[in-house]
Amino acid sequence: MNRPFPIALLALLWLGAAARGEDWPQFRGPNRDGVWDEAGVMQTFPAEGLKVRWRASAGYGLASPVVAQGRVYLFDSELEKTRARERVRCFDENTGRPLWSHAYEASYPDWAFDPSQGQKTGPNPTPIVQAGKVFTLGAAGQLQCLDALRGTVVWDRNLAKDYDLNLVEFPNLTPSPLIEGGRLIVVIRGRASTCVAAFDTTSGKELWQALREP
Repeated sequence: MNRPFPIALLALLWLGAAARGEDWPQFRGPNRDGVWDEAGVMQTFPAEGLKVRWRASAGYGLASPVVAQGRVYLFDSELEKTRARERVRCFDENTGRPLWSHAYEASYPDWAFDPSQGQKTGPNPTPIVQAGKVFTLGAAGQLQCLDALRGTVVWDRNLAKDYDLNLVEFPNLTPSPLIEGGRLIVVIRGRASTCVAAFDTTSGKELWQALREP
């Protein structure tokens, strides 16, 4: 079953302006508060609409694009018949030129390939970019750290295996990860022992886990 990609990633004038002043490297912005402090924000859109600077097709998922150091990162999935691939793509902020792409096979349950499920069959957590690295959490529990410039894998963990995730209720990995004090904090919702865990951003080693509540 082949399905067209239903969403277009639009790099609009406001996105270009935002990235030139202040990056938007994670969910809800640089301070995780949804506040944009740029000057000269237009109060109304022009009658002809915003100028589209570039666009690229996007696959399934609800993860937001993020912008850091002149680059736009998009995390989504490709579905074909019973095969799923999650991917991270990096674009030049100004031109939309593809800079690199990284993809891997993902284990999605059968119902995820039903067209009626729409966008929720892809990854929901928004990536986070910090210190030259991109961190992503896939719908089936793949936690990865990529080099932000080249897209190469620095480290990865299979949380479905490590924490016994219930993939029948997939996707249960919805909250976006955050970084605090060198710790990548992730809501896991494992079956028995771990609801939240923190990992070392450099190595991927678990630093702590908390809350026995799936």
